[in-house]
Amino acid sequence: MKSFQKDILDFSGQVVAHGRLLLLRLIGSGSYGRVYRAVDTVSNPEKPQHYAVKCLSKTHLTAAQLLRQRRELRLHQCVSGLPHVLSLHAIIEEECYRYLVLDLSSSDLFCAIKDGVFFYNDVRIRQAFVEILDGVHGCHERGIYHRDLKPENILCKRDGTGILIADFGLATRKRLCSDFGCGSKPYMGPECLGRTSSSSPYSPLHTDLWALGIILVNMVTGDTPWYSAIPSDDRFWSFVHNPNFLRDVLPISQPLNELLKRVFNYDPAARISIPEMREEILNMETLYMSREELRSTSAQEWMKELDCLVTSYDRDLDLDAHDNDAYSGWTYDVGQRIRGSTEVPARCCDIDSADAEPDCLWNCSNGCSLGSDPESEGPFTPETHVGELLPKIRGPSRKGILNQALATLTLGTSFGTSLGKAKHAAA
Repeated sequence: MKSFQKDILDFSGQVVAHGRLLLLRLIGSGSYGRVYRAVDTVSNPEKPQHYAVKCLSKTHLTAAQLLRQRRELRLHQCVSGLPHVLSLHAIIEEECYRYLVLDLSSSDLFCAIKDGVFFYNDVRIRQAFVEILDGVHGCHERGIYHRDLKPENILCKRDGTGILIADFGLATRKRLCSDFGCGSKPYMGPECLGRTSSSSPYSPLHTDLWALGIILVNMVTGDTPWYSAIPSDDRFWSFVHNPNFLRDVLPISQPLNELLKRVFNYDPAARISIPEMREEILNMETLYMSREELRSTSAQEWMKELDCLVTSYDRDLDLDAHDNDAYSGWTYDVGQRIRGSTEVPARCCDIDSADAEPDCLWNCSNGCSLGSDPESEGPFTPETHVGELLPKIRGPSRKGILNQALATLTLGTSFGTSLGKAKHAAA
């Protein structure tokens, strides 16, 4: 897929929105745009308000591509302002460029997991995951289904707090979808991975539930349970034939194992709901095995299988180490067109059309005006980049992780505060 970054100049030091926003410096880039740290020039100089401003090129795009790009932004508008959803404060239109004014976030869930922020920390995991659940549930209540939930698309602070659901490039309003293979493969439910002559339309709501389960495994263990939820994947096939497989290879508690079995139900309609998931997570005494269980045969099997279980990647970030790397992967990609319907969700607030240039900066609210545009289901995640989409959440060696887990239980310390020591000890 062609990249149009060359069409976007470096706008650092320039002003937009009638002089209100000063673009300070580039903090991220993607296939279709660049992201700048910006300051609101009318905010209090002693406590200036900063935003992330994404600049999208409108050149070399067909009318259909521009329509789909606009549709994605409308879906984002529909949920903007909900708790734990990234706010889209304004859309600023110019002849060749479109500027999106967004919340500024310093990191994402992927980085927090990779840095060991959550490891063996029940409190942090519960807090962050409940916020993820609340953000996704709010979107569902508005009739918007994300379809590409993964750690890279969930923004947060560097300590894992301040969760914000982001990137609605694959979002849909349809309650049933027929475009199979849409999303990031490790996070897709089995019902949407492959189309056969007997395949029925799938529910994007229930595929979001599946993705939430994978994310929870990521947060608790730093691992991805399988590469793809298909019979040819050995680990997924092992889970299908042995529902306790995850507890055999990962240090998760029995209550969490029971919850995950309900999330990863092969029958989408039988999966646990978000409110039920939320309640169970909050009432769970611990997400991890006890010290005795970690020394058991199953824990030893986990040690042996860990490197095989984690299939992963290293993200290539063109960013200052101290800046907001959470924005580097946002492309608002307008790839392959996918057919859809014109069904309008039952619950949707009205705002002015997003087609026109806003009269003032903050014209976007937590509603949407989707009009009568044909429903386009958004781009597929490019198959050629599937390796880049699979999280690499590889930390210390297997022995180092187990030793640190045991030390955590013995000393009552948080793994996140001593990750560096564990890495050195495992070397």
